[in-house]
Amino acid sequence: MERIIAKKEQHLRNHLKPFFGSMPLANINEMEIGRFKATRKATGAAIGTINRELATLSHMMNCGLDWGWINTKPRKIGLMKGESNRLVALNPTECANLLKAASLLDPQLYLFCRMGLSTGMRHMEILSTRIEHLHLAERRIFIWKAKTGAEFQQIPSGLADYLRWYLKNHCYDGQEWLFQSKFGTKVGYRTSIDDAFRTACKNAGLSEEITPHVMRHTVGTILTNEGKPAKQVMEYMRHKTHEMYLRYSHVTDETRKATADLLEATIQQAVLRGSA
Repeated sequence: MERIIAKKEQHLRNHLKPFFGSMPLANINEMEIGRFKATRKATGAAIGTINRELATLSHMMNCGLDWGWINTKPRKIGLMKGESNRLVALNPTECANLLKAASLLDPQLYLFCRMGLSTGMRHMEILSTRIEHLHLAERRIFIWKAKTGAEFQQIPSGLADYLRWYLKNHCYDGQEWLFQSKFGTKVGYRTSIDDAFRTACKNAGLSEEITPHVMRHTVGTILTNEGKPAKQVMEYMRHKTHEMYLRYSHVTDETRKATADLLEATIQQAVLRGSA
């Protein structure tokens, strides 16, 4: 978490503040954001870098809305399109390798990865889970700190069973947080797991660009490539717009091959019926 905050501060200090200056937050509109994109691109900044700076700006505006500093934010900040805007997702084998590596390091880390890869919950939604919010009989978790407001997340039966085992073997009576901080934090729960996650990724032979949020991308990608209906994927991922769903609908090579085989099989069946 500290590393993420430091990056956002760097975006503000080095690029956002120098460009927007003393402009009130309420005056930053789509046209001004477009000028920012063009200026940064003209300096040779990579699309991925610009998009991360835009994400920081969006986060800042969301905070402004929550705190009452502004009444609205630009309808569309809009990430720049390009190769670096491609979502990174793990394949099933990489998921298994990550879970195995995490299980050898730390019980909390393994639970974190298992929840991420089973539900698509966001990083801090997982870490801030209260034990009283685990409704295991109904296989649901109440997310009180969700990005789009408090809501429930459905969970698989296997994860529900594992959570029962974890509560019995790794939690104590009266424990408030599922990821109770071992060293003490102001909020009581563990606020960062990044270092342990990076170690697990390294041990699993995964790319350095893998972050905890990639687990959410992975869930959305797997569900989409398995052919689940858009509405079903959106509800499970708790997406509010169809645009978010479309980000996961990138087609893999295996999906293309399966589509080609299906087409061929369909035509061959028609040929066989015609010659019968």
